[in-house]
Amino acid sequence: MVTGDNEETAKAIAKKIGLFEENKKTINNKKLKKFLEKGVMTGSELDRLSDEELKSIVEDIIVYARVVPEQKLRIVNALKKKGHIVAMTGDGVNDAPALKNADIGIAMGIKGTDVAREASDMILQDDNFATIVEAIKNGRAIYENIEKFTCYLISRNFTEVILIGLGIILLGFEFLPLLPLQILFINMFDEEMPAIALGLDPAGEDIMNKPPREVGKGILTRRNSILVFSLALFMATVAFLIFIISNPTISIEKSRTMVFVTIVGMVIFNTFNFRSLEESIFKIGIFENKLLILSSIIIALTTLCVIYIPFLQEVFEFAPLNLKEWIICLVGAFSTSIFMEIIKLFMKKKVKLSPH
Repeated sequence: MVTGDNEETAKAIAKKIGLFEENKKTINNKKLKKFLEKGVMTGSELDRLSDEELKSIVEDIIVYARVVPEQKLRIVNALKKKGHIVAMTGDGVNDAPALKNADIGIAMGIKGTDVAREASDMILQDDNFATIVEAIKNGRAIYENIEKFTCYLISRNFTEVILIGLGIILLGFEFLPLLPLQILFINMFDEEMPAIALGLDPAGEDIMNKPPREVGKGILTRRNSILVFSLALFMATVAFLIFIISNPTISIEKSRTMVFVTIVGMVIFNTFNFRSLEESIFKIGIFENKLLILSSIIIALTTLCVIYIPFLQEVFEFAPLNLKEWIICLVGAFSTSIFMEIIKLFMKKKVKLSPH
């Protein structure tokens, strides 16, 4: 809390809203020790500290009282030097430097001056700080959804690359597991709708309980890379084994149809798993995202159409499947969902065991 109010007033308000608590951290520097003990610093006390001294304790000071706008800038700079993403609120002309220098400057829309609004990245139209919390929640949800559908699309496309590579290396061009037109159909009709549905996935209940992301951390983290590429390898292997089991030397059309159905089944099953890259599908559920359910139904219907409508069957070079072949394809597709659950569980335990 950074305020111009009296020290005791600021401390009392901080306690009432649950922001203030006793600081148990110790430091050898006697000059700085008193600030850590009381957790409050006034503007006049702040002026007596050097930039390095402020930087050493800025994370541990809970309340800054009797602070003038110019001192906000020092606090912002000290926090940024410690590697934090800093959001600063303000409404006056003198707040403009701190608002401009913060990672996210937030001006008041009602009481804020034109200068403050011009220097800010965000304007609170209702001057309500709860709106900031809602904005953070929505921002986190958007980023998570981008992360989810990006990982989903990468895993799906690498599956096809590995599958075709295995077919060429082990069987030659004559026995490709999928034809170009069949791959194009999967990419255009079966992958896009689930990706869009993942992009509109509602925020999880625990999204505000998660710690902030590290600065500069990309989407393909070590955890996500292991999940994506191990899943792609497993899906490609399962699809290729089904292609071999179906004996393509007898009917290459039927074998390709079985591979096609298996991959479409993987799209349907695994899309629900990608609703979270950490939690089990049994924990987060499958019914919250209605668009994802609708897209899965549409994918299933279009798959049946291209396989059983004579004209489309001829265009895509498919063959009808019997009950046993459908079961093999669906079991193979569902096995990848189980594999993804195991990978998520493994990665979650590994993170808990890691000291970092």
